[in-house]
Amino acid sequence: MCMALLEETFQECSKGRGFFGGDNIGFIDIGFGSMLGPLKVLEKFTGVKFIHPETTPGLFHWADRFYSHEAVKPVMPDIEKLCFTSINGVAVAKDEEERKAAIEKLEMCMALLEETFQECSKGRGFFGGDNIGFIDIGFGSMLGPLKVLEKFTGVKFIHPETTPGIFHWADRFYSHEAVKPVMPDIEKLVEFARLKFNTSIFK
Repeated sequence: MCMALLEETFQECSKGRGFFGGDNIGFIDIGFGSMLGPLKVLEKFTGVKFIHPETTPGLFHWADRFYSHEAVKPVMPDIEKLCFTSINGVAVAKDEEERKAAIEKLEMCMALLEETFQECSKGRGFFGGDNIGFIDIGFGSMLGPLKVLEKFTGVKFIHPETTPGIFHWADRFYSHEAVKPVMPDIEKLVEFARLKFNTSIFK
């Protein structure tokens, strides 16, 4: 139902053009674009195609355009490849041994992202400096799944001591006026995960 509503919204807003705002990427594109990563993860977990050429043709082709946009392409795929596979590994682990190995891999990923943040931000609030940019949006789309995993595993992947830059960045990102309305409810994600994944191996 939600995706059908977004499809209808896209058709109304785009007026036959490439993006929600018309010919160029706008704030609605950025807001929904930040959810593409988690949607792709959920598609892999559930086997359900939430964005499909038959049921949501506008969104389906919009997603291709968004990912291939010159301002998005250099950032989004790298971030997905780096960490979404690690998040997936923790969520679908079959036993304790797999879970520990996946957690270790994800912790290494977070250490690398902390280093990347320190290099990119140059002491400012976001990856791109003083304002939210595409890297912030790309990584921000992973915060929901990460918080769910923290609840299930008891491991703080984003911690003020091990990842201080990312820790404070996450607070700033979540409290940003452009982000608050579009971020998913963590408790709802937790309930979804309880139904879909093997949470019995989590302590």
